[in-house]
Amino acid sequence: MDLGYVHLLSVQDSDLQIVNDTLMLNRMKNITLIWLDENIDGEIKQLLEQLNDDVLGCTNRDIFFEAINKIKNDYIILILSELTKESAEFLWYQLIRDYLINIPKTVNSQQEMIDKCRSYYRGNQSYLKYVNEFQETYKTNQNGIKWYTKTSFIYRLVNQALRTEDIEALLTLRYYIVDLCTWLKQESDELKEYLCRITITLYRGLKLSDDEIEKLKNNIDNLISTNGFLSTSKSIEIACAFATNVLFEIKVNTEVENIIFAHISEYSMIKGEGEVLFDLGTTFRITNVEYNDNIKLWIVSMIDDVDEGFNIIKDYIKMKKQKMNEIMTGKISFSSGWLLIEMGQYTKAIYYFENLLQYTTNEIENICISTYL
Repeated sequence: MDLGYVHLLSVQDSDLQIVNDTLMLNRMKNITLIWLDENIDGEIKQLLEQLNDDVLGCTNRDIFFEAINKIKNDYIILILSELTKESAEFLWYQLIRDYLINIPKTVNSQQEMIDKCRSYYRGNQSYLKYVNEFQETYKTNQNGIKWYTKTSFIYRLVNQALRTEDIEALLTLRYYIVDLCTWLKQESDELKEYLCRITITLYRGLKLSDDEIEKLKNNIDNLISTNGFLSTSKSIEIACAFATNVLFEIKVNTEVENIIFAHISEYSMIKGEGEVLFDLGTTFRITNVEYNDNIKLWIVSMIDDVDEGFNIIKDYIKMKKQKMNEIMTGKISFSSGWLLIEMGQYTKAIYYFENLLQYTTNEIENICISTYL
């Protein structure tokens, strides 16, 4: 692990132990933790931000540990085994896609995103160059996948927003996210027509902690989902090269209507990996977890189970509509906001409902939204 820079002032041993535990669980990640004195020179802080886009600067202990917890929870999987916090997060990722897609696009959507990105990367000339290039060359539903696979700002921002459930950032990036989802759906439909009812096997290699592996072993036959777009490979050799201790083996039935995925090798900036990208929040079912002595990896076998994921979502929305006495028109999605409240994320819920007010002129819907604010 490359720990680029650590600057710690007045931090207790117990604090350092928490940081150490976090870093031990994230050996394969480049993490820079900076504990800053409130009076640190502003030029030094700006320089650090320019050197590393992922630098985390903290001057408040609570913010510091909140950030630590986000790092600890920054994994690509969510397991649905019972009505727990994971259940709510599972539902949230299923609902947020539809919410973003159903928000009306405006002529200013792209410019709003670009302006926010410029503000976010102010002072970072290398990333501002990418933002300018995006504005000049991006075309709706044509080169979105190239920008996702390109080493640039858009991949970082989209995945960071998804994994931290950042409503404000997702709304800012919705112009691009919706384009990518739409493109994936079109490519998936064409691919299914070509493949004609076959089962394909895809792979994803990664590193998981012993506790996470144990959790997978204890959840055979349960659902598993992603908290972002899932990248896989048709080549087991390539996936194994990226695997530290776990290899996901995913069998996909191309006849399943609701599963969305596309071969992206010909569009990707990285050639030769046989890359296949799944849509946001794709659902699978764990069928087996066992250690393979030959390749020295845990093999997690999964099958697509998107239909069951959709059934869970429909049941949840039905329950909530009954709770509201079905006074809504159905044109506006309240579901993600409800879910944020149940997850205890009240600030995000307020932002969510405030944003909904911008997109509805229906008086009853306005009244419903206002009851949450």
